[in-house]
Amino acid sequence: AAMIRLDLPANHPNVALVTIDRPERANSLDLAMLRDLAAAWRRIAEDDDIRCAVLTGGGERVFCAGMDMTSTIPVSQRLARGERVAAEEFEGLRSVATALLAGFDLRTPLICAVNGHARAGGFDLMLASEIRYCVPAATFALEEVALGLYPTGNATVLLARQIPWVHAHELMLGAQPIDAERALRIGLVNDVVAPEELLPRALAM
Repeated sequence: AAMIRLDLPANHPNVALVTIDRPERANSLDLAMLRDLAAAWRRIAEDDDIRCAVLTGGGERVFCAGMDMTSTIPVSQRLARGERVAAEEFEGLRSVATALLAGFDLRTPLICAVNGHARAGGFDLMLASEIRYCVPAATFALEEVALGLYPTGNATVLLARQIPWVHAHELMLGAQPIDAERALRIGLVNDVVAPEELLPRALAM
């Protein structure tokens, strides 16, 4: 089964619903999913009949935990050492910027229906959206700095433009998660809604 799904809901014919559907691995993005997610965004950008996109995660616990380090880091290390990597692996690494909507113009408004934890690359991906709803159990964190990594997605550029400076830097430098109520208070999300209302609210918008 595809772990990146692109659906056109019958009752919302001009909306593309993109689902990151790998809940057993916290909806983390491996190399194949990065390729597929980038392809989904390209399709949406090229289709004039799609006037809005909605992004959500599969399952009830996690929106997206970011990169699947077990698959992306070893390939990145092999590439850095000058070793040969398979063509599909290289394409996966090359797809990161497009998949996370960093440096790619979707040409279409994006709404995030954050159904659970948004961490690291999942947080970055959310920052590319124009409108965001989340469930009460959602949490938000940029955890890269705790691992000695630089957040290479949208956060270092977009976060301080979207929320007050002090809150942006607390998230970027502290690596500590915040809950849905705090996210709403600092303007990171538009509203907190019950889980059963999340997708209907996003699609209605």
